[in-house]
Amino acid sequence: MRNQPFSEFGVDRDDQDRAQVDSQRRVVVLATLMLSILCVIGVRVIIVQHYYAERYLAAWDQTVEEDEPISSRAGRILTRDGVVLAQDQVRYDVAIDYRWLEEPFDPVWLRRQVLRELTPQQRKDEQARTEAEQRIQLQRSQMLEDLAQLCRVSRAEVVSRSQSVQQRIERMVAAVEAKREERQHAQESPGWTMSGGLRGIWDGLVRELTTPPQRYSNDPLILREELEPHVVLKDVSFEVVSSIQSQPKRFPGVHVLSTGTRVYPQDDLAAHVVGVRRPNRNVPMPAVGLTVGESGIERQLDADLRGHFGTQRNWRDRSGEILRSETIEPPRDGHDVVLTLDSRLQQVADGLLKRVLEEDRSGWDDEPPRGACLVAMEISTGQILAFASAPQPSLNALAHPTAEQWQALLDDPRDPLFPRGTRMALPAGSVFQIVTSIAALETEVITPGDEFLCRGFLDHPDQYRCPIFSRTGVGHGPLRLEDALRDSCHVCFYELARRMGPEALAGWASLLGFGQLTGVDLPGERQGQLPDLQLQAEAGERTWGSTLQLAIGQGELLVTPLQMTRLMAAIANGGVLVQPHVVLTVQKSRIGGDQRTAEEIVRTKIPHLRESTLHTIRHSLAAAERAQQATDRIPVSAMLPLAGRSGTAQVASHPDHAWFVGFAPVEDPRVAIAIVVEQGGSANVANSVAREFVMEMLGEGWLTPGRPTRRSTELESDQRIDLRSAASHTTGSD
Repeated sequence: MRNQPFSEFGVDRDDQDRAQVDSQRRVVVLATLMLSILCVIGVRVIIVQHYYAERYLAAWDQTVEEDEPISSRAGRILTRDGVVLAQDQVRYDVAIDYRWLEEPFDPVWLRRQVLRELTPQQRKDEQARTEAEQRIQLQRSQMLEDLAQLCRVSRAEVVSRSQSVQQRIERMVAAVEAKREERQHAQESPGWTMSGGLRGIWDGLVRELTTPPQRYSNDPLILREELEPHVVLKDVSFEVVSSIQSQPKRFPGVHVLSTGTRVYPQDDLAAHVVGVRRPNRNVPMPAVGLTVGESGIERQLDADLRGHFGTQRNWRDRSGEILRSETIEPPRDGHDVVLTLDSRLQQVADGLLKRVLEEDRSGWDDEPPRGACLVAMEISTGQILAFASAPQPSLNALAHPTAEQWQALLDDPRDPLFPRGTRMALPAGSVFQIVTSIAALETEVITPGDEFLCRGFLDHPDQYRCPIFSRTGVGHGPLRLEDALRDSCHVCFYELARRMGPEALAGWASLLGFGQLTGVDLPGERQGQLPDLQLQAEAGERTWGSTLQLAIGQGELLVTPLQMTRLMAAIANGGVLVQPHVVLTVQKSRIGGDQRTAEEIVRTKIPHLRESTLHTIRHSLAAAERAQQATDRIPVSAMLPLAGRSGTAQVASHPDHAWFVGFAPVEDPRVAIAIVVEQGGSANVANSVAREFVMEMLGEGWLTPGRPTRRSTELESDQRIDLRSAASHTTGSD
């Protein structure tokens, strides 16, 4: 039977041969079909390997370029005598790559490090790979030990901080992985189900055919933080920095990060002038660390002070590791700004105002002053030598305040954040009688020799009375304009205002700079308020009372300390309104002479103002100060060459504002001064501050006859105005 499972008896021989041939043919066809498919696949593999390899490998080997900023330093702010008021302080931190501080090492990263160390032949040797892993472990341990010794901290502290970083990153990874698993679970296919019948089968078929598979769903999750260095030691010395950077093999994975912090070495000296600079929260992430000025000079000259960030370009592989880096644009530091302030005079001014506010008034009926301001300015150039405002905050605390510090500043009823030098506007009171005197002399309603009779009131005993009448019941009697300024005789100035009328008085107040900005190079200046008496009259309103109130600096009038200082400078320099400024130069290079001076100073000759009028006012102010010194039993001598006028401005339900305005020295005026103590009560408060300040100026040499008012650290050329040629710089003429 030849091993056949069936009997060959009864089977046709031809049928048997035909069946065998058909069977062989089917095998050949099947083999041919399989070989054809394999040939097609093989050809496709060859094409992909040789012709399209770069297309597919390029995505794998493609590097990603990204730019990151290189921090720069903001410029310094200095006084004219070289004292640094603000600067960027560089702090160095030690950071370690996350993979180098991770314990235990990431297996993928460790394998990559091992392969980099070994040759292709050694990579096949398991013992060589094990030894390489041990060397890396030992290298990490030795690096931590050396770093601890170099920074003079314990190794346990370095390890503890590294572990804190690792725990934080691991929590982040766990949170992201949980989120990914939740998302994958929501996207999982429900599979085939028979519960929906044919409709369910059809939906499952469509879903399987149209939904793409979730690629890389099982790939390990790598956060950006796992590929970056993390700070473990802060504020290390430059010695540590140089040691780390000079020995990279000894400190693998260790980086030195430099960060700039704005500091104010003098803390609250001229705080409102200097201002504060803080990180800019409104810039995109690549520019994190950029600071912006928020007040004072920090804000006014932010474009000059702010440095320009550099750019470093990094090339990263698919896993995010940096392959190489290149500096595309180096950083540029900001320009230094030199102020006109003298540090010694500023310290004196700040100290005097602080003492006034903190004076013990436990036995007084009046409430303590809310604030004070002092301005000292060169009469010919407008350079402000001292610009004090009290109270004022600590700039270092204000730059990086805690919640408690910030709340304390907001809760302080004296409002230390308020820059009184530029933002405070309040009634001028008796010192505005100087303006009324100038207007009366220029409109010729009075001459210096004319006499008035002060009965203690203008027309009726119960209206428009003189302060002396309220205290003693009698008036000043006969007196001239000089006497009226000295004794602050309100009745005389009421009479002068009635003779002039509202238009002349308000017009001359405007010509003398009131109701308008002085143009000081500080942000947020207020222009005060000068009532428009002519407009009120045209509107049918009664201006009689407003005119009389304006004559003594009350009513709707509001002035600023800078406006009063500029008025005193104009009286002393021959009738020229100068623009106050606090910026002396902008130093473009810390080494060498690249610098630019402040913008051109605006000098405006007051039109139609006669020198005889100014002479009378200067003589009256000098006489008023001599009389006040005699009243206060101060020896009248050349040691206190001060001319000025003190006064008060009434405030409803509060103590009066105390004013002093003047200039010094009397014979050769150089510096104009304005002092106001908000709710200071007596005018003697401001007067005593002025005298002490002038004595300090004498001691510092600013008022010494024949001595230049600027020091060797200032501009070489004298910018003081020549009064004889002042008309060539004016907007009007006499």
